[in-house]
Amino acid sequence: MLGVFVHTAGLTGTELGIAAGTALLNQKLLEAIFGEGAMAELIANARARLVDLLTTLFEAERKRFEALVPPPGNLRELATALRHAVDGIGP
Repeated sequence: MLGVFVHTAGLTGTELGIAAGTALLNQKLLEAIFGEGAMAELIANARARLVDLLTTLFEAERKRFEALVPPPGNLRELATALRHAVDGIGP
């Protein structure tokens, strides 16, 4: 895969095919070593941890966003104040 990447100087269909084949081979190897049931459990645990992590991250980002955006009730007041401020400006 590295040879194809160096030769083409970017991602190509060949590299994507090699990456997909490598991922499948790795999955089959891990299933052979640990067993299919253990791999299913590992994948389920990893997915649950990822969902928890992303949920926590997005909640923190939502709180940051909400702290910067005024509540909807204040937006009407802000719009009215802006209209009054620009009434005397312009042609």
